[in-house]
Amino acid sequence: MERAEKKNDISVVIGFKDWGVERLLLSVKSILKSFGNLKGEVIVSDYGSEHPGLLQAQIEDLGAIYVYTSTNGTWSRSRALNAGFAVSTGSVLISTDADMLFTPNAIETISNVVLGTARTAVVLQCRDLPQKYDAEGINKFGMDWESFESVSTLRPRWGMGGMMAVRREDFLGIRGFDERMEIYGGEDMDFAYRIQRLGSRIHWIEDRNVRMFHMWHASSRNAAAETAEGKTAIETNREITMNDKSFIRNTRHWEHKPADALPLASIVISTYNRANYLSDSLNSVLAQNASEDIEIIVVDDGSTDNTEEVVSSLNDSRIRYFKREKSGIAAARNFAATVSRSRYTVIHDDDDMMPIDRVESHFKALDGGTAGTYGGWIDFSDETGEIVTVNPGKDASLGALLFSGKVLAHATLMLPTSVIKSVGYDELLRSGSDYNLAIRLARAGIRLKHTGNIHLIRRLHSQQVTTQDSVIQKASARLTTTLAIDSIPLSNQATIRQNVAKLRPVELTVRDDLATYVRRYLPDHLVDRCIRIGKILSAELFLQLSREKPSSCISIKRIDNKLEDYSLYVLGASLEQIRILEANSVDFELVDSPFVPGRSLLEQVMDSEIDHYLTNSEAELCIVRRFEYAVDDELGAESDVLMQVKTGEEQINLVIKVILDSDELFDQISSQNLNALTRAELYVSKSSKFKF
Repeated sequence: MERAEKKNDISVVIGFKDWGVERLLLSVKSILKSFGNLKGEVIVSDYGSEHPGLLQAQIEDLGAIYVYTSTNGTWSRSRALNAGFAVSTGSVLISTDADMLFTPNAIETISNVVLGTARTAVVLQCRDLPQKYDAEGINKFGMDWESFESVSTLRPRWGMGGMMAVRREDFLGIRGFDERMEIYGGEDMDFAYRIQRLGSRIHWIEDRNVRMFHMWHASSRNAAAETAEGKTAIETNREITMNDKSFIRNTRHWEHKPADALPLASIVISTYNRANYLSDSLNSVLAQNASEDIEIIVVDDGSTDNTEEVVSSLNDSRIRYFKREKSGIAAARNFAATVSRSRYTVIHDDDDMMPIDRVESHFKALDGGTAGTYGGWIDFSDETGEIVTVNPGKDASLGALLFSGKVLAHATLMLPTSVIKSVGYDELLRSGSDYNLAIRLARAGIRLKHTGNIHLIRRLHSQQVTTQDSVIQKASARLTTTLAIDSIPLSNQATIRQNVAKLRPVELTVRDDLATYVRRYLPDHLVDRCIRIGKILSAELFLQLSREKPSSCISIKRIDNKLEDYSLYVLGASLEQIRILEANSVDFELVDSPFVPGRSLLEQVMDSEIDHYLTNSEAELCIVRRFEYAVDDELGAESDVLMQVKTGEEQINLVIKVILDSDELFDQISSQNLNALTRAELYVSKSSKFKF
């Protein structure tokens, strides 16, 4: 839902679902009277109430805004608040609950503190009212603020009190409340920790005229904690709050994202006459599991090949292409920083690939005090596809960069865009500006943290700068190193060298062996992949895979003693097919192909399944049904196929019915008018009725 209204000073969001309507109405009324001279809005975010119509009318009659989100029934305070802030227009964003009362002008005072003090978030301590002052009692006795003051109990500061006020840019900077959190527990605390890691301080406001009172009601949190689902959710929330030290969340998917939110990251690729490599590089970025909310900046440094055509062919709105007169890679990267729309820049090269989780891993490792993150890299030969070297990287420091090798590769870095703008690449250096930047960052005290992951699958080929411009690059590195070492007192250099000598490569987290890991990302011409998927895919997803590479998908379903074993094999799987699977969070494994060239794949599958069945069951015979979908001139035709299978000395003739179905999937395939699209499913089961 989007609103095109004028901007407010304040937006207050209340999350709500199905309970305590009278409390909610009282809360909204009190907030609307607390804006003072500031312009404010109250947004009630109804997250899945069963009967929203009546409530909407009541809220809007008060002059507040009503937002409804349909859900699967699970309550999430985090998502409810985010859904409200997604349509907000305020410079100050305030979250609170449906059972809080605010004294007149309280919100005005709170907001003025936020607006008037740089990098400050305001928290207000809650005061609990006794049972007499439930919604019914307050409606009966009225808003008696003096009485509330005298009978209320100050709630201890073990939490965030039920209200938090932040600048809009800070809310957007940490990407709202963590949408993994459900039911209740820890949302405000986690949000406050993340605001602090962003660089803001938490200010508990102390003002006799600024009060927030909690209306009495039976504890909803206690009720939630009594259910198994509630206990699990509360424990999960606690785990996130206490152990996740990152501060930028919702990286894969921010369900309720405000329209003015910046992209999660700008992936910057500067390129010159690398059209033959660029599509692999770009596709690896587009395949990121955090690719939904990124921008890709391609700076073409005066290419004379078909670079622009390659970029245009991808037809993706996330790619922003800039062609400039040739000025060098340093100038191209500096230019990218000036057009970036994100707070963070991920540096990537035009001839390399990044693993699917690279962008996400940058943000998982980004904690308070860390400016940027980087990872390891693997070099492979563009001629053979073989791994040449595995480079885990080392903990980065000025000493490590000067006196040790293979600390970091520049194209594994993510940095704040503001840092690149302020420090910048040295455009006087024809080559080696990346190493020069790393040294200057270290000298400036910019802290970089290793993520523990591989960030780059680096292609070794004859057109690399390292190969074509190695003399200039090495001379540039020597000059940068000499100048940096000369700035270190001689008395300190020996100690630094001794400490650096103790550095060991970072221990990497890789779920597969490295050879298998690299096979996922190698260019298609260098590897023959066979993928096995152990689940049934949706018709739409199957079509995506098959459309990318027709006749590559063979699916098998076994039924042995009522136990089903399903496999989908993707033969000769392309990078695009891997991208499709990973973008849809489908687990798969790279396996050796169970099929041999030179024979019909369907025949091989049927042979292997019949053999499997007769080998692994006590039955003397079996029935195999094959469903084959093919777009050709004989749609709907039926035929019998005679196959012979031997068991021991006896030969069994099996009649196998080939049926061209007309179900939903078949209709979709037909409507696409795809040629040579084949799908086979084999069902193997026992049957006493079979005669031969």
